[in-house]
Amino acid sequence: MSKLSSLKQGPSESKTNFTGSKDLKRLSLDDLSALLEEIQGGDRNEARSFISRTLNVNDVVAECSLRHLEEKLHREQDYRERILKQVSTLPSANIVDHQQFLRDAFGVQGIVSKAILNHWRIAGA
Repeated sequence: MSKLSSLKQGPSESKTNFTGSKDLKRLSLDDLSALLEEIQGGDRNEARSFISRTLNVNDVVAECSLRHLEEKLHREQDYRERILKQVSTLPSANIVDHQQFLRDAFGVQGIVSKAILNHWRIAGA
């Protein structure tokens, strides 16, 4: 079972992911790390599905985000560490920092990032 599959099957919930948190301040470093490992391991279907559920986006946006992550992981040596550091600083971040994180981590911006942030806010309420 992949790490992302095990993240979906928590003891108290049937599905655990970024949006399983109560708010953006609790984005899981472990979830993002597992996603990056799955991408580096080549499990595209599981990674795309996880991105789609986590960001609450359709398969087209999830595929674009997956390609963005694959390209960044392949081309930039410090990308993984930089993104993991960004997610760990989100608790004290403002909305602009959250949008910057979505742009850096998933390649989404503008109205798409605003929709994702709105979904996370509503899901956490």
